Amino acid sequence: MATQMMSNKATATLGTTPVIRLPKAATPNPIQPGQGYFRLRLHSAQAAIFGPFWQKAQQLLVTSEVRLYMPPFNGEPIQSLQRVRSLKQGAVEQLGLNPNLIDLTPASLDKVSVDIDFLLDRQNRLVSLARLVNDDAFLSVISLAPGAVAVAKAIGGISRQLVDTFLDENDQTSLLKFSGDFSLAAGDLADAYYVILGSTFDQYPLPRPIPGPPRLQVSGNDLLLDNQPVVHWSYIIFDIDVVEMRTRELGRSEPWYDKLSQVEVQATQASNIPWLEDKDRKETWEACLKMLKDSDLLLHQSPLYLPSEANNIIQQAYYSAYQKIYPPSRSFASPVRLPAESVAQDLPGVGSLEELKSQVDSYRIATSRSQGKLRSLGMLS
Repeated sequence: MATQMMSNKATATLGTTPVIRLPKAATPNPIQPGQGYFRLRLHSAQAAIFGPFWQKAQQLLVTSEVRLYMPPFNGEPIQSLQRVRSLKQGAVEQLGLNPNLIDLTPASLDKVSVDIDFLLDRQNRLVSLARLVNDDAFLSVISLAPGAVAVAKAIGGISRQLVDTFLDENDQTSLLKFSGDFSLAAGDLADAYYVILGSTFDQYPLPRPIPGPPRLQVSGNDLLLDNQPVVHWSYIIFDIDVVEMRTRELGRSEPWYDKLSQVEVQATQASNIPWLEDKDRKETWEACLKMLKDSDLLLHQSPLYLPSEANNIIQQAYYSAYQKIYPPSRSFASPVRLPAESVAQDLPGVGSLEELKSQVDSYRIATSRSQGKLRSLGMLS
């Protein structure tokens, strides 16, 4: 992970530590490129103000900038204005930050870049913006959902213009400044907290050597060092969550989801009519198969899902529909059979009905694991 490093001497100049990773579990599993999904959010932040140098500064503005190196962002910086806080001399201030920076996103990219800046406003120019900023009016969350991209870019552009307009370069100073990359290849994206410490004061230099776990811990919104709250340094805590599967449930707003729901309705109706004639079952299956193929096309166009999970979702719907229309416990005069060549034609990469069942069972197990985690994270009801 590339980060802005701390200066060699503890002086009254800007200093930040490298990123300190605090795993949430004993053996965190980093997300692999092309496998799984991640979410990145700000967990909490603190500003520590000491020394006569800051008597002229009256407001603190926290800005964030995210670069997602995948379409449609392609590394374009998206800025947000997180918080404006009045300064208190000789004190620490919890900044009340916990927004998402990046919504749940497929791991189909090489890296993510994040910048955080605690900007000190010496001329009190930000006071008129404080209410709007603190009401989250200038938060631009990175999301690949339809419509969200344009909104994020528009808000990001306005945020940048406001900073350039209200804060003259000569009237701003950084209290804490971080710029770093989270690399998938290096295993940087895992279930963990990522902490950056900052200090600009001689009397409270950053520690050497830099502490890590278990000395440094996250407890609620607080950062603890040796079981005591950190009170002399500024800090930012990133929170990264990874999940194996996004699951079909999180696609409710997408057109393919509605088509798969129609498949389920028709297949269930057929299963509830024991006397349904064979020709009607065949017509139902062919209608479902057409909708499945339409859903497959739409789902593979969605930027929110990895191609591998898109295949799994369609396979599961295909197998479920066939089992409902032609339940194995019943016999039919002329049922639609699924020989290996039919399955392979409908579902490339699947050689037989038995192989399809095995893949569907594996996906069901992975989905169950992910659903539990998504619920614990508040992303799934």
